[in-house]
Amino acid sequence: MQARKNILQEDQSDRNLECAGFSTVPEHLQSSTSDLVEWSDLDITAAVASFFFGGIESTTTMLCFTVYEVSLLPEVQAKLHAEIDYVQNNLEDNKLTYESIQKMKYLDMVVSETLRLWPPIGLTNRKCTKDYIMKNNDGTQVTLTKGDIIQLPIESIHRDSRFFPEPMRFDPERFSDENCHLLNQDAYMPFGLGPRNCVGSRLALMQAKC
Repeated sequence: MQARKNILQEDQSDRNLECAGFSTVPEHLQSSTSDLVEWSDLDITAAVASFFFGGIESTTTMLCFTVYEVSLLPEVQAKLHAEIDYVQNNLEDNKLTYESIQKMKYLDMVVSETLRLWPPIGLTNRKCTKDYIMKNNDGTQVTLTKGDIIQLPIESIHRDSRFFPEPMRFDPERFSDENCHLLNQDAYMPFGLGPRNCVGSRLALMQAKC
């Protein structure tokens, strides 16, 4: 209804949670602005369809890789199991809520590491809005002109040792409160970044954690 009335804005409720989790911090919101968005009926229909159909395969794949990685590491499995048991035993009225899921810090760390090592999308595209000269570390340079389409290899970035030490090792502790500030926020983009971020990322995360 908000979209139909052209009053749809960013939902900032997660920012008030005690521990919203790495995957829902402001750096990974769909937009950093609060501008109003005009939605047609076709836009709304397409968004709803992408929510419920576009995320099925990616969520399923994420769950498969999570189970695989956790099964190889008994210590991770035990720690995750302990957190789930603790939350379950302390549920109010024995009901699992969105807030209780978001407060499961280690679960978020495990999911975040799965998304780093096995991102749901392999690459993302961006269009240059102005001419730009990009200088490489080896002294060479690449000239980008306005209108060029650039493909960003997300999987390669996530597995780059410059951003993530021992990139092929599954290590949820990268995303702990003690270590996450050491990460390059812009190098972690399992759902993309900026206004063209995946519209169903929060739904996918909630489904996976449930």
